Amino acid sequence: MRVQYSHRKKQKGVTLILTAMAMGVVLPLVGLSIDAGILYAIKAKLQAAADAGALAGARSLNRGLDLASQSDSARATALAFFNANFPEGHFGARNRSASVTITETAYRTRTVRVDATVTAPSWFLGLLGIRATEVRATGMSSRRDVNLVLVLDRSSSMSGAMSAMRSAARMFVDKFAEGRDRVGLIVFGGASVLAFPNPSPSGPSPYFKSASPNVDTLISQTVNGGNTGTAQALWMAYQELVKLNEAGALNLIVFFTDGLPNGIVADFNRPEPAQNLLRTTSGCKYRLVQNRPMIGFISQTSGFAPTGNTVGIKLHNASTVSSVNEGVITTNSDGCAYRSNQNYMRQDVA
Repeated sequence: MRVQYSHRKKQKGVTLILTAMAMGVVLPLVGLSIDAGILYAIKAKLQAAADAGALAGARSLNRGLDLASQSDSARATALAFFNANFPEGHFGARNRSASVTITETAYRTRTVRVDATVTAPSWFLGLLGIRATEVRATGMSSRRDVNLVLVLDRSSSMSGAMSAMRSAARMFVDKFAEGRDRVGLIVFGGASVLAFPNPSPSGPSPYFKSASPNVDTLISQTVNGGNTGTAQALWMAYQELVKLNEAGALNLIVFFTDGLPNGIVADFNRPEPAQNLLRTTSGCKYRLVQNRPMIGFISQTSGFAPTGNTVGIKLHNASTVSSVNEGVITTNSDGCAYRSNQNYMRQDVA
């Protein structure tokens, strides 16, 4: 019995020695894993904050009427979003700092960069002399300048939606950057109006907020009336972008409407014989009259099918956003056979 008891005491002594030796290895490993986990959490949070700041900064480059104020706005917004997403003292981190730079990184492209650093604590590694670790993160976001033509439907069917459309269009335009983005405005009912810039020798303008009247004011003044001549409006918008001659740029046409077009717009009495849409046998007295352009809606439609009725041919008077003046429908007394029936129209329209 004594021999067996002595043997057990020796085993216990060896176990204590082995446990003590193992603890010298295991505890540092456990401490390392805990500190590494904390460092990873701080790094992930710091990276997310830097990304959030860069994205918010790029989105706010539209605020301000000049490049300096836009850059100031982007820096302030980027720092505000960074600080909100990485609060001081997160997981014991300290010395939080971030810097924001804005540079032109490509043609008509600005990039917001957020460089962030923070000092992360070392809970267990401090026992080995590693008191703290500096963690870094970089977030970048780019904003490409836009060439935009906004096309607004102001036809009669929009009467119940004009207020909502004006409000939405004004908010939309405010998202773009004065001096960088270029914006044009076309409103249309039966006929289209180039509202801004007007005149437009070079297409959409970068000064759509500071001009007088500016796009926001013109949208607010837009009234509704007339039919829906969509094709002419979209064609005019395309021609505005063609004037800029920037094939590789971000060229956009944004179209606000409530439904299908119900007429086809055409210039009927172009002075060039090959482009005049009226028959030479037509008795319409405006057929070859210079400086008296005419527009017409060849047929009203329902579900893409002609109904048999027409609005008729109108003298093309200039309209504005605040008035719908598409002229008076011509009558048979003008020598024009078309008036209210598409069969009559065939006597005049080629």
